[in-house]
Amino acid sequence: MSEHSHSHLFPNEPIFKLLLEAARGNQHVVVSDSIRGLDASYTQLLVDICAMRQEIKTRTPQSMFDARGLMPLEAPCTFILAPASYLFTVASFSALSLGSAISPLDPLLLSHALEIKKYADGEGTDLYVVPITFNTASFGDFNVEINQDLTVEPSRPGLFISTSGTTGPPKLVIHGRGIFVPPRVYRSGGVFLCHRSPVWFGGLMPLISVVLARAQLRIVARDASIIWESLRCDRVTFLSTVPAVWTQLMEYYQSHIRNLSREQVNLYQQGVQNLHRAVVSSSSLLPSVQKFWEDEMQRPLMVVYAATELGGGALARRPGKFPADVRCIGGPLPRILVKLSEGDHGQLLIKSPSAFLGYLGDPEATANAFDEDGYYKSDDLAHQVGNEYILDGRRIDYIRYYGYKVMAHEVEACMAVLPYISEACVLAVPVADDAFTTERVGALVRLRSSHLTPSNGLCWDCRSTLERLRADLSRDLAFHMLPTVLRLLHDGEQIPKTVSEKINRREVVERYFEQGSFNLPQDVNLWDSKCQNS
Repeated sequence: MSEHSHSHLFPNEPIFKLLLEAARGNQHVVVSDSIRGLDASYTQLLVDICAMRQEIKTRTPQSMFDARGLMPLEAPCTFILAPASYLFTVASFSALSLGSAISPLDPLLLSHALEIKKYADGEGTDLYVVPITFNTASFGDFNVEINQDLTVEPSRPGLFISTSGTTGPPKLVIHGRGIFVPPRVYRSGGVFLCHRSPVWFGGLMPLISVVLARAQLRIVARDASIIWESLRCDRVTFLSTVPAVWTQLMEYYQSHIRNLSREQVNLYQQGVQNLHRAVVSSSSLLPSVQKFWEDEMQRPLMVVYAATELGGGALARRPGKFPADVRCIGGPLPRILVKLSEGDHGQLLIKSPSAFLGYLGDPEATANAFDEDGYYKSDDLAHQVGNEYILDGRRIDYIRYYGYKVMAHEVEACMAVLPYISEACVLAVPVADDAFTTERVGALVRLRSSHLTPSNGLCWDCRSTLERLRADLSRDLAFHMLPTVLRLLHDGEQIPKTVSEKINRREVVERYFEQGSFNLPQDVNLWDSKCQNS
């Protein structure tokens, strides 16, 4: 068999069987990359995959491949340095077709990647760089088939991807190649809007799985105005994103769309109604944002609980009237088993057929991630009400204050409904000058500028604002739950978040509450706990 013909044979495994089945007789646009201004049919995609695969083989030594033309397990990974784009899709399928696993790298870290390459060269380590190419070959008599003899084990590593680092240092999670088989929610003929970075699980999977599901992948920039225009014009049927984006979309609608003519507004609203799936994941929405999508847009959002280790979603609250408790994550998705460590409450334990193979280079952490029955031990606490589960926060979110245990999310939920607060984070702030406690309830808050008037006790004076905040929260919270440490966010300052848009509380403490010589920074106000406990 010639090298040329070999490059047109794909491995005998579900990923490529699905790809060729989807491509057979189907010439509609499968990837529409609006950022780069290109549309690709299945034929164009297959041509580019094969051309890119040949480029990889040309630029790497033959010793990188076994007798079957696949990369051996000893060198299983291809790092992809590209944003969410057609390029990422082409590079992913090309590497996977050679038996390699893929691992996304943040394009913003290009300078670091160049430094790593330079270091590897100096150490005599082989590290090969292959530019991602596309639209470089003509169709001609192009033909792609499955090599029935070239089987790839489903358990072979297919994806190395980092966790968000919310509860500790990020770990590199290993998933098998079966992880790319698309879930049923990706409807054939639908349009999936993709705007998230592929460096984390929820951004990467659509760039591969949507193509296999015979749906169209529409790639746009993460910009509220651009997403709204795509909803208006492109008959988008699936939009899954994080709370921050759903909030930005609401704010853009309120400031730019709501006051347009009735005919124009109807076009945007119809775009929202075209969504078969409108999904929020990663963390909870503010009640005001939930109310907007439910009442004004008439499109309640589906809440999905997911984890990188679980290979995506595990529990979901179906669209419908939002429950009183915004922390409700619904019940298990098909083929998922859920239990709680203490029966009806405790640590959330989940068993999924899509669970990860392990953490790279850390067999001890891998073993500790599962209980004796094979359930993944999440870092979340929950309790059960009927057939649904209510999150009680992460184990690390407990604040131990004067013998009490305060859940940060309970305080945040009460702060979220205060009209003068636009953004808030509650966390444990270490203290060294108190003989009775080592932690205080701290709050990092952004005030709405429209409410900054001395007459209502709100100004850039942290002291008076902390007094007003405690007074307002005392109507709903016990005394020991009230914040005793406050730092106000100024223009240009941000709450640190992980790549999956979750608050990074450890970094919040380091950036805004770090103590030097046992004293908090000058712009942090401290309530006199001795007075309140006397």
